[in-house]
Amino acid sequence: MISKKQKGFTLIEVMIAVAIVAILSSIALPAYQEQVRTSKRTEAQNLLLGTATKQQRFHSDNMQFTNDLTNLGYGSPLKTDSGAYTVTATTSADNSSFTLTATATTNQAKDNCGNLTLTNTSAKGKAGSKTLAECWK
Repeated sequence: MISKKQKGFTLIEVMIAVAIVAILSSIALPAYQEQVRTSKRTEAQNLLLGTATKQQRFHSDNMQFTNDLTNLGYGSPLKTDSGAYTVTATTSADNSSFTLTATATTNQAKDNCGNLTLTNTSAKGKAGSKTLAECWK
């Protein structure tokens, strides 16, 4: 009698493959999410720097800074393209200085840099637990 050789995978082989995929996913997904948060943070930094430049131009024309970003040609509210940050401006009482703040929204709020700030003196800040150098790469 000739025995037929069965083709296909055994249940054990399939379970091992699923376990390997699960392990790889548990390592790759957090790294991917951190990379996405980093790219959105960079987007916010670029918007802060661009807004600071417009503030300096506004100051050249008006001898004061503004906390109304529509004066700089932006819509209200000012958000990054991804929507991960909302940017606001505050000025001193005499409008001689400003601080721009990028407030993290949605999933970006899980970023360990928190909210980012930039002043008229180019002083950079952050609210989270990471170092300033890590947040402003």
